[in-house]
Amino acid sequence: MHHRLGVPQDDAQAVYWWAKAAKQGNAMVPRNFGGMHVRGEGVPEDYVRAYAWSSISAAEGSARSKKGKKISPNA
Repeated sequence: MHHRLGVPQDDAQAVYWWAKAAKQGNAMVPRNFGGMHVRGEGVPEDYVRAYAWSSISAAEGSARSKKGKKISPNA
């Protein structure tokens, strides 16, 4: 699969860069990690971890995470 810019998608690299961003306090990390765990992108599919990341995101003020915190492959 290719990203919109024509660059091949590399989920493992995405996890690496999101982890670096998390260490720097990037607020988007919890929500995105949650989605990656729901879809199994670069990490094993794991709904428990997805819910945990979504909960962290909601606690940090993400309106989108607060709204649903529903975990499903179609979320």
